Amino acid sequence: MSIQSFDYYVEAANNDPSNGGPFTDLRKVPVETDLFMDYHISSNAYPNGSTDHKYSSIYHLISGSKLTIEPCVKLFDCTFEINPGSEIVFENTPTNINKQRYQLLYTGGTVTERDEQWLFQNKTETRTILNYEAADFIKAGTSVDNNQPQGAYIVDANADVTFVASNQVVLKHGFRANAGSKFHAYISPITVPGCPQRMARPDHDYSQTEYVNSKNNNLFFLAPSLTTSRSFLNFKIQREGYYSIEVLNALGETQKKFFDNRFFRANTYKLDEDFTDLAPGVYICKLSGADEQYTTKFIKSN
Repeated sequence: MSIQSFDYYVEAANNDPSNGGPFTDLRKVPVETDLFMDYHISSNAYPNGSTDHKYSSIYHLISGSKLTIEPCVKLFDCTFEINPGSEIVFENTPTNINKQRYQLLYTGGTVTERDEQWLFQNKTETRTILNYEAADFIKAGTSVDNNQPQGAYIVDANADVTFVASNQVVLKHGFRANAGSKFHAYISPITVPGCPQRMARPDHDYSQTEYVNSKNNNLFFLAPSLTTSRSFLNFKIQREGYYSIEVLNALGETQKKFFDNRFFRANTYKLDEDFTDLAPGVYICKLSGADEQYTTKFIKSN
């Protein structure tokens, strides 16, 4: 995985002593990733070797989990698999830009999207489970939006769609829920938050950008990239020299070192390493030395 413009950040949820807190400095901290295709171990649904950047990071939401995407969080090059019993919530959908750079796999979980208002036409909805929530109103029909081509809005068989609005849900000519579909609509107060400020470390320069030069996405990766204890460090040294391999947290702080300025000959390596002592979370493993630097992301779970 090659990373460009990856800004390490801390959000209010991580504002605790274990991360160096508490922090009191509120700033607009960038929250964005820009990733290229990574090696991954997954089901056949994800083609290994694909050049589609949306497979760079794959997040499997298991039953009982809920992922909230805050306003103004930019999503690049990632896939969210929403499994039964899980939910992903977009608190302010229009501010989560670059939709062409990420994708949602509707595999039985719930996707909730919020906006000030929703206008639906010229579309056949086949996905499940979708919750559209509006702070003002929702309208659906053949001609509710002059900026879109006219056409019916159809909730097709097996689709599961819910409209919730604070003021109005208007179903006009051209709206249809086909046999076998599930459609619900009701009025309830909905709040759509604006872009927040986030807790920032006062001693951290969030304008810093880490550039990683990698033309070969298989130069450095972990397998599996989701680990409870041990994983294999796979890497290729193209130029002999002294290299270090370390694990960083989301703040860019070193949590573990496997090698510190150790000499490696040009070769391909596969090393079995222990990650048991790391707390659950998302980490960056970095290999650096001899004017080369590579990083790969992994998840440590219980």
